[in-house]
Amino acid sequence: MKNILLTLFIAISINTFGQDWTDCQVDSVLTLKLPYNYKIIDTLGVKVISAAIENAIVSVSILQNTGKNAWSIKDEKELLKGYESFKKGYIKSNHGQLIKDQIIETSGLKMIRFSFHAEIEGEKQVRHCITVIANDKTYAINFTEVEPLSGEMAKTREMVFSSMKFSPGLGLNNQLSTKGSDEKAYNQGLLLGKITIGLLIGLTVWLSTRRKKKKANADVR
Repeated sequence: MKNILLTLFIAISINTFGQDWTDCQVDSVLTLKLPYNYKIIDTLGVKVISAAIENAIVSVSILQNTGKNAWSIKDEKELLKGYESFKKGYIKSNHGQLIKDQIIETSGLKMIRFSFHAEIEGEKQVRHCITVIANDKTYAINFTEVEPLSGEMAKTREMVFSSMKFSPGLGLNNQLSTKGSDEKAYNQGLLLGKITIGLLIGLTVWLSTRRKKKKANADVR
């Protein structure tokens, strides 16, 4: 995990505070708005696209629903059950406490959106995640914000989530799979949750230090 953290932190710690946004084509399925200077890395078989903005971190994780990570989805009921298991694994790996969750639908795809409280290095955070499985891939779109500033970040957060665009013609048939077993959804949640922690620890310390310096400079003036 330390090596994952170091790789992720180095990958996005340079020129990370650009406030210009651009349409990022994640792959043939998903496009969404991200800060123009986002970084892309692959670790543990997971593709991670991430960027930091003032008081928040945005990331997209993509995992192939194949091999040891595959989970079974035979119908809509199993899809929703899998999302519930994924959510539990994700929150557990982050030692978080659920705030709320809901099943939503965009472009014909059913997905889960959930928010939870978590803490890193003494900093209280709120983490928002939209997870969708499509064409044998699991996508986790995350927006992590400093809890005391959660209200201020709402507009930016919703801009990111509402910018998600999926390729046309997708539907429930693109979300079904018989390649794995039911418990793998929970395991996927654990894995992507751990990678999110690796992404956040170093940046949380860095962002906190940056905010304190800005406040000190403002107090001096």
